[in-house]
Amino acid sequence: MREKKKKASKFATLRKKLIRIRRHSRSMDYAKALREMISSWSVRDVSALVQEYEASAALKELHVAANLARHHRPYPSPGLVHLV
Repeated sequence: MREKKKKASKFATLRKKLIRIRRHSRSMDYAKALREMISSWSVRDVSALVQEYEASAALKELHVAANLARHHRPYPSPGLVHLV
C-alpha cells in the first residue's frame, strides 16, 4: 500500500519538478528535465510512468471520441416544447 502512495506522489510532483528546471532562454526543456529527474529511478518506476502517460493519452482519445459521438441538439426536443 505504501509503495503505491509513494509512486503516486512521484507522479503528482512531476510537473512541479519540471517547472523548476529551466534553460537559459527561460523556456522549458522538458526532455532534459525529465531525463535528469528519472536518471535515478529504477526501470520499474520508469515503466510505471510510461504506463501512466499511455493510459492518460488513451483516456483523452476516449473522451474526444465520446464527445464527437454525442448527438447535439441546438434546441429542446419536440416533446419538451409541448410541456411548456
